[in-house]
Amino acid sequence: MEMPMETVADASAAGGRTGGRTGGHRRQWLLVLGAVAVTVPPVCSQPGLAALLLPPVALPLCLVRHRAGFRAACLGMAGLLLVVPFLLLFLGGGMAAAIVAALAAPAGVLLLLAAYADPRERRRTSAALAGLGALIVAGWVVQTGAWIGDWRATPEPSGPHTFRAGLDAGGRALAGDPRPAQDALAPHGATSVTGLVIDGRAYLEVGFPQDMPQAQVDELAEHLDGVPGVTGVELCPVAKCG
Repeated sequence: MEMPMETVADASAAGGRTGGRTGGHRRQWLLVLGAVAVTVPPVCSQPGLAALLLPPVALPLCLVRHRAGFRAACLGMAGLLLVVPFLLLFLGGGMAAAIVAALAAPAGVLLLLAAYADPRERRRTSAALAGLGALIVAGWVVQTGAWIGDWRATPEPSGPHTFRAGLDAGGRALAGDPRPAQDALAPHGATSVTGLVIDGRAYLEVGFPQDMPQAQVDELAEHLDGVPGVTGVELCPVAKCG
């Protein structure tokens, strides 16, 4: 005896859900897992958001065996994630509300899709919603990968690679013409010698390679300190001298 087509479709759908006919369909809880996945990177970068975002995003998974409860949880948590942050932003929540709204929006949309992605009710609509959810997750993965790539490519801050030396009255002329000091220090590793006056005080700034061995750096400092007119030598922070 041949099985009716509608029964075959129902049997096929039954194989792709959790909790039998009373639970959420596999397609739905996969969308919820996608919502959890897109929430993890922001939570890792902003640990304070963990208690705020993860519980509402993951709550529907606790009700995956209860079809009506699963849908209600998806809708309720989607509304919470999509409405509340933007409401706070509208009420003057400032930058904090804007950040929470931006981070919560992808998960909220995925939960909303999960609520209506049950193929036992609307097969074609379910497939379209699942496809849209997959695109959202894929887009988020690409964006997160790009962010990680930029983060890894960012060079580490370099250490100081410039000496600043004060000049007394006898050496003040070097601030205007540092060439004699440059000629004396270049053989010892100096790559640049610049004279400058700050608040009436004269200085020499002497640059050297970042990868110069420490012994050679110390030797350069000794020779700089021996230049006539120099009154003191110190490493100048990168933020100050570049």
